[in-house]
Amino acid sequence: MLGRVPRGGHKLRFATGTRGLSMTTDLHVRLQPRARRDEVVGERGGAIVIRVTAPPVDGKANAALCAFVARAAGVGRSRVSVVRGLSSRDKVVRVEGADEMALKRALLSQRTDL
Repeated sequence: MLGRVPRGGHKLRFATGTRGLSMTTDLHVRLQPRARRDEVVGERGGAIVIRVTAPPVDGKANAALCAFVARAAGVGRSRVSVVRGLSSRDKVVRVEGADEMALKRALLSQRTDL
């Protein structure tokens, strides 16, 4: 965040307090691309099943998955990445700045299979 410009003309930078963002969570996900809508289906075999509308071409489904998880976690898109399973349906998604239990709770609260 940029601060005010002092008399010398140099911009000051102020820290925004990012101490709470140091935790990382690895989340096991089963991805289903080309769905009707972006949604969480439920949990199966220890993985959260997520459907996205994007096709599995040129990383579009992975990008849609990361954006979906980032919205649910309340973090920026750049804090979510696929660390395993780039070309597979079974993936491990790393989320920086989110507690594992809170993230699972936030995702599973959006379930549509109830």
